[in-house]
Amino acid sequence: MRDITARRLVAERLMRGQDSIETYMQGVCYDVVAYVRYLLGANITPTTLRALEAEQWVPQFDFTAGTIWEGGSIPTGTAVGFERQLTERFSMPPSASVPPTFGASTISC
Repeated sequence: MRDITARRLVAERLMRGQDSIETYMQGVCYDVVAYVRYLLGANITPTTLRALEAEQWVPQFDFTAGTIWEGGSIPTGTAVGFERQLTERFSMPPSASVPPTFGASTISC
């Protein structure tokens, strides 16, 4: 699909649940996000779509450069990355473990 207009129409149908991603590709969540971002016009090539898989996409998405998400609505087409944030304690006995907290950031096309 080279035509950006056609790609965007497919992306819109996918994001609205009007079409199944399995019609177009298979993969885990990062692969799906990469494919939809490609459809929306992100700087992702078909070659890169075939070359990377699963967590290999994380550096490409560069969530750390995104906006920190603090709740609220997320615009359609926005990718959200969740990151485990470890406690700042350096020596914590196993019996005093603290549940992890998670942070999230968003990137948009």
